[in-house]
Amino acid sequence: MMNYDLRGLETLAMLLDQGFYLDDALTLVLTTYPSKSFKEISRKVHEGESLESGITNSTLPHVFLEYFRFFNNGLNTSEAINQALTLTVESIEIRKFLFKKISYPFFLIVFVSVFCLFLIFSLMPQINLLFTSFNIEPSIFTNIVFSFLNVFPVAILTIFLFIISIGVTLIYGIRKNNFPIIDFFNRLYGLNWIIRSYYSLKFAIYYNELVKNGYSTGNIIHILYSQMDSSDLKMVIYELKKDIEQGSPVEQAVKDFNYFNDYLKNYFHLMIVNNAVNKNLDLYIQSQKKLVTNLIERVTIMFVPFVFGFVAIFIVSIYLAIILPLMNSIELM
Repeated sequence: MMNYDLRGLETLAMLLDQGFYLDDALTLVLTTYPSKSFKEISRKVHEGESLESGITNSTLPHVFLEYFRFFNNGLNTSEAINQALTLTVESIEIRKFLFKKISYPFFLIVFVSVFCLFLIFSLMPQINLLFTSFNIEPSIFTNIVFSFLNVFPVAILTIFLFIISIGVTLIYGIRKNNFPIIDFFNRLYGLNWIIRSYYSLKFAIYYNELVKNGYSTGNIIHILYSQMDSSDLKMVIYELKKDIEQGSPVEQAVKDFNYFNDYLKNYFHLMIVNNAVNKNLDLYIQSQKKLVTNLIERVTIMFVPFVFGFVAIFIVSIYLAIILPLMNSIELM
């Protein structure tokens, strides 16, 4: 599913392939897709810049620009646009798939967070005010429950904020090509599977497209490194390229590479060693989607009882330790 700008790019590439002059092609695209990005590209071309420069320095989607810069080093502009669009659509579909799968767990986290904030800033102060206004001395059990109700929500929110901060830092490191951050997460036990799964999937997407274009496995690593300008993958693939240049077979270099997950390492190694007919990673990409689905489902299955149990315990605790003592005290007045 393409957005407005991507459909305009697809139309532009088709017009150029059919022999339209660049100015005429841009005029036709602007007639149908008068977006800010295409107006900017058209203005730059009319000022004397090349189409490649206009696209590269535009406000088009970041993921498309990364793929376009890569393919533009070895193909003509229309071919580079088409190849970049193919990978962009695939990347967008994978992101939509992931967002769809994590939407329910994310909703549960938001619900628990809002509930904790309600307890901390609204319910507990009101309850304390009630005890004070009626001059009720809380029992030991009530004090324990009070402490629990005050501390536990804070602990839950702290955990959630810690998880969010990890995610934001990791995304920042990848977006800004900050290798120290990326390397830190890759060495961090318990979290390195995230960075390794990300680079494994990204490598598989690039690799697949180059295989379909007829490149050999041995040349793909060199092409990936030499043609990438702004991709975070270039930073990590440098070590892989260096091992191959030092004489290590491609399949062994991939197997020893610590930025890929074990499944990709073994899959790639066996694919080359067994001389598979279709040397692409389609099955790997599909299996990763299934793996993510199963992982999210397992987490959700464990998290749902926790959420409802969490709410139930709070309701029961408030009733037994707070509401009942208040009602008894009021009856005795």
